[in-house]
Amino acid sequence: MICRCFLKAIVGGLFVCTVAGAGAPETLYFNGGDRLLGFNRGISGGVVNWQLPSGTLMQVPLESVNRIEYQSAPFSAIGSSTQSANHGGWGGDQILGDDFGPPADVGQSARLEGVISAVCGAYRDQCERALAELDQWTRRIELGAQLRDGNSEEDFLNIGSRFEQQRDSRFVGLELGGQYGKANGAPTSNRWYGNSTIDVNRNGNWILFVTSKNEFDEFENLDFRGTLAGGLGYRFYNDQKRRLILRLGPGVTHERFHAPRLRRTTPDLLGEVEVRWPLFDRAELEHKTTVNPSLEDLDVFRLVSNHGVLVRLDENERWSLKLGLRHEYNSKPNKGRRRSDFTTLLQLVYDVQ
Repeated sequence: MICRCFLKAIVGGLFVCTVAGAGAPETLYFNGGDRLLGFNRGISGGVVNWQLPSGTLMQVPLESVNRIEYQSAPFSAIGSSTQSANHGGWGGDQILGDDFGPPADVGQSARLEGVISAVCGAYRDQCERALAELDQWTRRIELGAQLRDGNSEEDFLNIGSRFEQQRDSRFVGLELGGQYGKANGAPTSNRWYGNSTIDVNRNGNWILFVTSKNEFDEFENLDFRGTLAGGLGYRFYNDQKRRLILRLGPGVTHERFHAPRLRRTTPDLLGEVEVRWPLFDRAELEHKTTVNPSLEDLDVFRLVSNHGVLVRLDENERWSLKLGLRHEYNSKPNKGRRRSDFTTLLQLVYDVQ
C-alpha cells in the first residue's frame, strides 16, 4: 500500500505530460471554444447525447456545438453551406433530423464535470499502467530506527529500498536509501544514496553492464560523489536463492567536497563482487563490495563493502530481520576527515515478490 501511494504521487506529477495521449477518442467543441471529452451516443431532438468518460450521459443542445472530432477524422458541426444550415453540416455517415430545438447554452458545471471526469479517467489509467509495471519488479523495503528520550536524546533512522527486474537478457537493479541521526539536538549522521545497475546477458554467463552510483554524506564533507562505469561481468550463479556476480570495467568519478572546498574528476576502474547465498533454512548471506582505484592518481582508492545476514521471520519469506555492517574506505578523504567509516545496522526487512 505504501508503494502504491508513493507511486501514484509520482505518476500524478507526470500526468500533465501524458494526458494528451491518453484522452477520450472523441472531442466535442463548443461555439465558445470550450471542449468536452467523451463519446457521441447519437443526435436526436436537437441535442447531442454525449457520454462522459465517467459514464454520465448528458444532452448538449446542437446549436451550442461547433464540431466533434474523432481520432480518425474530424468534421464540422456548424458550417456555412446550405446543407450545414439545414442539417447541421455533419460529414461522414452521420445523419441528423431537422428538429434542432430552442437555442440553449450548456452550463459551466456540465463542462467542468466533463473536464474533471476526463482528467480523472486518464489519471486512473496512467496509475493502473504504472502499477502493472511495478508488479513486474521485485521490491524490498528496509527500515531501522532508534529513538531515545530521557537523560539523553538520540534519534537514528536508516531506510533502504531495492528494486530488481529480470526481462529476457536484461537485468535492472535500483537501490535508494540513507541514514539520518542526531543526539541531543545535534546531527550525527546524514547520508543518502541512489545506485542503478543494468546487466545485459547475450551468451552464456558473460554480461555487459552499466552502473551509476551517487552519494551525499554531510559528515564526510561530501556534497556529491557520482561514478559512471561499464564493462564486462560474469555470473557464476544468478537464481532466486543464489547469486555470485563479478563486474569489472573503466569508469569516471566526480566528487565535490566542502570545508575546504574541493572538486575533482578522476578516471578510475570499477570492480564489484555481489553475493547472495543461503546459510540454512531461514537465513541467508548478502554481500557486495565495490572498489574504485583511480587510474590517474594511484593514491586515490575507494572501497565500499556491505555485509548482511537475513533471518526469515515468516513462512511466506516476506518479513526478515537483517544484521548488517557497512565499511567505507577513502584513501584521500577531505581535510580533517578519517579514511574509514563503519556502520552497524539492525533492520526490519519486507520483501514483495
